[in-house]
Amino acid sequence: MKSFGRLYMVHLQLEFTLRMLKEKGLPYLLLLIIVAIFWKTTTYPFIEDDWFRLYHVATTGFLEYVIGIFSPYGKLFYRPLGHIFFLFSYYLFGLSSGAFHVLLLLLHFCNALLVSSIIYRLTRDRLLSWGTAIIYAGAVTIHAEPLSWCVGIYYLGGAFFLYLSIDFFIRSRYTLSALACLCAFLFQEGTAFLPVLLVGYAVLCRSSTSASGLSIENPAGKFRAHGLVLFIYALIKLLSQKSIPASQQDAYNVTLFGSHVVRNVFFYLKWALDAVLPVKGLPLGAMHPNSWTTGPIPLSWYIAAAFAALIVALGLAKTKFSLRSENTKTALFFCMWLFLGLGPVVFLKNHTFRYYLSYSLPALAALFILFLRSMLRYVARKNNYGAIGVAAYLACATIASGWYFYSSDAKGAGHGYIGGDNNLVKKAYAVTAVQEGLLRKYPVLPDYGLLVFEDRDVLWSFGFVAGPRLWYKNNTLMVVDKMLLKKDQKGLYIDNAKWLAGMFGKRVAHVPERVYLDPTRTFVFKIKDGELKEEGFSSLLASTDNVGG
Repeated sequence: MKSFGRLYMVHLQLEFTLRMLKEKGLPYLLLLIIVAIFWKTTTYPFIEDDWFRLYHVATTGFLEYVIGIFSPYGKLFYRPLGHIFFLFSYYLFGLSSGAFHVLLLLLHFCNALLVSSIIYRLTRDRLLSWGTAIIYAGAVTIHAEPLSWCVGIYYLGGAFFLYLSIDFFIRSRYTLSALACLCAFLFQEGTAFLPVLLVGYAVLCRSSTSASGLSIENPAGKFRAHGLVLFIYALIKLLSQKSIPASQQDAYNVTLFGSHVVRNVFFYLKWALDAVLPVKGLPLGAMHPNSWTTGPIPLSWYIAAAFAALIVALGLAKTKFSLRSENTKTALFFCMWLFLGLGPVVFLKNHTFRYYLSYSLPALAALFILFLRSMLRYVARKNNYGAIGVAAYLACATIASGWYFYSSDAKGAGHGYIGGDNNLVKKAYAVTAVQEGLLRKYPVLPDYGLLVFEDRDVLWSFGFVAGPRLWYKNNTLMVVDKMLLKKDQKGLYIDNAKWLAGMFGKRVAHVPERVYLDPTRTFVFKIKDGELKEEGFSSLLASTDNVGG
């Protein structure tokens, strides 16, 4: 009897805890999940493009910088609000990357709360709304990159205003929705599908959320402000006088037809399942970048595509497939959201990354939870089994995300390539090794000093000259890839006009065709076993034939 009494008390305590969590603790649980999975990013340095942005801020006057970022002329990407983030964060925190990353984590938390709000307003289903928010918050394969480097603000900021605009629109705050829409555009152009999504909401879901407001037959009142936003943004793009790159080799070349479209669809289907399933890093086919546009599509990708279609179909199976059913309309809206969010990127021929799924992720997670709950209810024939199964799934997915991120981080500089990312974990450790190693060995470097590295990825990790010039506060330092060195009778020299122009910048009127290396100002390094190792100048002379001389 005593053991039964203790068991009953445990049951009551668990029931009370779950009730309190449901009423008050879910936002805190969401924050805890984000911190538990991603806190390690606060220890990462600035990586790759971060250094270019910071160097631009540090070497440009305040007024000149502000005017420059708001001028659209000659820009393929017009993202002034993201640049404003870098400007004020740099003046507040300097080169303290930890503070930048904390801001990104807080913004990610706000995004997850907005996702929960949107899903709840659409469905009035608390389990679905918070479940979707939890999957969104912990989707490590999608969010690890935007949270690891500070240029992730473009996508996190774009997502924030995208979700805010949807939330305002659902609440019939149309002018505020349009303002948030404009801010989303000014953070990241991939949010341009938003007005179409809002039209879809007005057609499919409006009657299910509110009986007030303007009718669908007269949408002018709802979309007048959004039309003005579209006009302003179209004018900005027109003034930029910058078209989509025509070169087939350009990273941002857009081609509407070709095998790359099919291949991109399969990539995103695979990565979508990787994001929502409670097992990360599924081996669903070769993921090396060389296979992006060549080679056969693995059979497992077709299986992934079939499974994704099943998720959508059974997510809709909760209803009787009547277009008059509000549940069907909401599920169709999620499908519309999923595919519109991916629409702008499936046509990119040479640029395919996991984090491009971030705008579609709420709809994907909601559909998957609908699918899972419907399947469990169908199999068990009891509604509460669906809720229990979803709760177990959320716990497993969260634990798997945490394990995946920590195992990736533990590999440090030995982190291997993962399809669809920029290998930022490895680059973060490379930056730390180079920055700490350099400053420890050489607290001061001579003017016009030249740093030579043999690994191009290492150079990218700290932004070529941007990183060292900021560390040493010396704009004369140069950095070069060892493979660009050649030798003639006079000695070793750099033979690359574009590279030299980037090194010299505005300091000289004419960039020489060749710059010969001064042994007293040349420092040769490589990263070995996660540490910075220095090699002598003689090593360059000895390896000249291999370098390309």
